[in-house]
Amino acid sequence: MHKSYTAFSKNLESKEQCFSEVLEQLKQIKKNPELIFFSSCNPYFSYVSENLSKHFPESIIIGSTSCYQFNTSGDFQFGISVMAIEGGIEISSGVFTDIGKNPMMHIGQLDKALKHFKSFENMCCIEFTTAHSNGEELVLDTFSKLLKEKDISVFGGTSGYCSREDINISMVSLNGIVYQDACVFVLLKNLDGKIFTYKENIFKPTKNIFTATDVDCDNRIVYEYNEEPAAIAIAKKLETDVSDLSGMLEGKPMGRCVDDDVYITEASKVNPDFSISYYSRIYNYTKIALMRTENIPEVFASTKRKVKANINSSFMLVVNCASRKNLFEKEGLTGIFMNTLKDMSPAFFGISGFGEQLNNIHLNQTMVLIAFE
Repeated sequence: MHKSYTAFSKNLESKEQCFSEVLEQLKQIKKNPELIFFSSCNPYFSYVSENLSKHFPESIIIGSTSCYQFNTSGDFQFGISVMAIEGGIEISSGVFTDIGKNPMMHIGQLDKALKHFKSFENMCCIEFTTAHSNGEELVLDTFSKLLKEKDISVFGGTSGYCSREDINISMVSLNGIVYQDACVFVLLKNLDGKIFTYKENIFKPTKNIFTATDVDCDNRIVYEYNEEPAAIAIAKKLETDVSDLSGMLEGKPMGRCVDDDVYITEASKVNPDFSISYYSRIYNYTKIALMRTENIPEVFASTKRKVKANINSSFMLVVNCASRKNLFEKEGLTGIFMNTLKDMSPAFFGISGFGEQLNNIHLNQTMVLIAFE
């Protein structure tokens, strides 16, 4: 049987005091839990990583910096968020380093972690990956090499940072060691029931559809749509000047439509040569639609219905894109979002960063969740 504990502190006076408040909330834990998730703002992260491992030396502890800390116990841009899982799971862990170059060189870490298990039913891989290396797709390819044939789903997110002072610095942690340019992961077998994953999309396609005709996949740059410079092609559809396009693209990501599903990627910048850089890959000669938002509260309600229809959740992990978090704050939807998560599961832990991963797809402007029976 799972026992889940969440703790949250938004104390900004000192990292020591903030961490002390978290420990006080976790004092009901009588032994080392099997697994601890944590996130924090950048200035607190190394301290939290080191001291959680000191207080729970027999636990596997995995963490990520995040743009926003949230769990069942609270939510705030800064501070510390922790979830501890006790009982009902079997786990092992590992790390890929140098993910911007060749994480496949470290696939032995995954093979070693897999050998911990006698069977792979009701099992998943949960990973946190640092930002800005363009390494997420390489990481997912590495996981797929060994996990796809075993039908082990991959769930995770790209780390973030809380303030402009920390721009371009994101970190992940495993068992007290902090990494940059890395992916940390745990393989988790649910001994108490099934696992359910879900992808929430708050966008729908417009009639503005483009074919990517010149793409640098590795660097996530689209040079041409419909055989003309990418920024000019989109600016024409939006009836705006190219110089105003960056602002116009906020809240208007691109979506690759496959049957009834949509895979979202967000523009990171419009370049001087009229190419556009994105936060995840767009592939050559794929059709892409410019997106617009749905009725967001209705999407929340639909997500809740579908999750509750598929699983009686004991605890849940959530990755919510930083751009969605900013949109929710602007539209006054943060409270509704948090209450929806609380209605879906008695305990949850989330991070908010610069990408979401589900199986072999790296996404933006999306929420992914994984729930455990």
